[in-house]
Amino acid sequence: MARRSDHTKDELKDIILSASRKIIEKEGFQNLSARKIAKDIKYTPGTLYNFFKNLDELILQINAQTLDLLYEELLKMTSNISNKEQVIDNICKCYIDFSFKHFNFWSMLYEHHFPRPQGEKLPKWYQDKIDRIFELIEKSLLPFTKNHKKESEHLSRVLWASLHGICILSLTRKLDTASAGSAHTLANSFAKIFTNGIKSK
Repeated sequence: MARRSDHTKDELKDIILSASRKIIEKEGFQNLSARKIAKDIKYTPGTLYNFFKNLDELILQINAQTLDLLYEELLKMTSNISNKEQVIDNICKCYIDFSFKHFNFWSMLYEHHFPRPQGEKLPKWYQDKIDRIFELIEKSLLPFTKNHKKESEHLSRVLWASLHGICILSLTRKLDTASAGSAHTLANSFAKIFTNGIKSK
């Protein structure tokens, strides 16, 4: 086992998160355990609890990193594009690609339930990461809604829910059963129908 003085506190926290990500990427978050992480980093399992109250809190931190990565990808795909239809099409493509490329982390965002007392909200710092993704999508929808913020806010959730459904159906091979075509084909068609529908209102 490594000695406590081998790494600074910040370094050790990063090492724990990195080891956890490797396990999740290879085996899925359902197989993540303190014992596995400790074995990989050559520290005792108890070391983890100096940084995280429990495994759920560690997963929340990794989910936050995933949200940051998704935001960065969406930002890259929507910046400096003058064609408003292309921006929405890029959002659709980006979300589909992200779910495929980072499947174990993407699915963990939705499948892991962070235990908290009834009525208690997620930590603000975490909710802020979710909100800024929706705010980016809302901003992309403003040209279609004549800068109507409330409508853009609602439509951003419609867009996300629809894309999420396409991802789930594709990743569980249900699209093949329905002969519906690829996730990208459906997302592209949806983007056109979605934007045309908004413009016709």
